[in-house]
Amino acid sequence: MKEEHTPGRWRRVLTILGGAVFLLLLVIITLWIRLQRSNDFAPGFQSKDMAAAQYATRDVTGNLGGMPVTIPWHFAQYVEYDDDAPAWGEKRRTPRPAPTQQSRLRSFGFPVRHPDMAGESSPELIANKKSHTIFNTPWIRVGISTGADYPGHGFLDRRTHAEVEVPQLVLKYANYEKLPKKQYGLTVYAASGFDPANNKPYREHRDADDIFIYRNQAGQVTTHIRCSNRPTLSAPCAHSFSLEPDIKAKVNVSYRRGLLSEWRSIQDKVSSLIRGFRSLPVEPKASSGN
Repeated sequence: MKEEHTPGRWRRVLTILGGAVFLLLLVIITLWIRLQRSNDFAPGFQSKDMAAAQYATRDVTGNLGGMPVTIPWHFAQYVEYDDDAPAWGEKRRTPRPAPTQQSRLRSFGFPVRHPDMAGESSPELIANKKSHTIFNTPWIRVGISTGADYPGHGFLDRRTHAEVEVPQLVLKYANYEKLPKKQYGLTVYAASGFDPANNKPYREHRDADDIFIYRNQAGQVTTHIRCSNRPTLSAPCAHSFSLEPDIKAKVNVSYRRGLLSEWRSIQDKVSSLIRGFRSLPVEPKASSGN
């Protein structure tokens, strides 16, 4: 039996691959058309509620962890209430009620410039935000989780215990040891040990992070910061703190590691900014009697 030439065999393989790619593109195009025609989604694969909440065009009213608030429109992105659709992309079954000071907020966020705490309230400020790079930007991102998304009292202590005190059996670069010296007033935890594959410290692993903790006089964690330890000032940091005891809300702030030395100022200014959203309670109108 004569052996088939290699070029012919490759032509058949390429034909099969070409057909498979064509079918895949056909499926993708069909799904895209269905999504565009659907009443449940807007362009960008967002639900209508999420698309509408992405950029507020007017001030937002609600209850933030027990505090009645009026949030300026430029500080209100991706606003969600507890009575919103239960899952992202799920269709609302009843009309959205008009929010009041009793409407429990679940989450929202905004970019803000440190240290003057200016938001994206004008074309000039938006242009200023775009003019910076990840290596030098003073703009930070703030996210608030409250209402049904609030993780509960003591969440920073629980998180710290799980991350730096419980051994990680799989991710060896996620086992931490406390360093002898503080940095910027923060207790530092770094990946411990060496990778037997190359004898390099786990702290130098490309996915390793440093964790920075601040505890109050009672020993409770009030600040938790996780930063990538890659050797660049653009390495990201995720900074978490609570607005308790008066406001049941978790605040997440993200910024470049070059701003880590400003962590206390960032936390204080973000906290003051959010508390500044407080609005006076609206007294219910008395019914007029005959």
